Amino acid sequence: MMALEVIQSQAFIEVWSAIRNAGRDALDCVPVMTITDFSCVDERDRPVPRDAIDSSVAFSCPRCAHPMLATLGTDQHGGTPERPARCRKCRFECWIEVDRLTPQTIRLFARSIS
Repeated sequence: MMALEVIQSQAFIEVWSAIRNAGRDALDCVPVMTITDFSCVDERDRPVPRDAIDSSVAFSCPRCAHPMLATLGTDQHGGTPERPARCRKCRFECWIEVDRLTPQTIRLFARSIS
């Protein structure tokens, strides 16, 4: 191995060890995947205008068009149905998931709360 590769490998090992030693909560903070170039559809396969970067997606609330943000990850707002992103204007809830059947597509799910 070249010297630079050894240094990079050692740095990776140190970072990963620190995350592992911090416990499960730190592992949940690691981005799940980069979805920057993914397309986005709703539950009915209609395209959703969005701006995605890294593991986050900005979009308009399906109910009132207020800006919203969802981030992939188990402990992130909008990453699971248990932790949905909530619209600050109308309190509509949304979350995103990577579509396992369609490559490079994220699916936006929404529900109304009473």
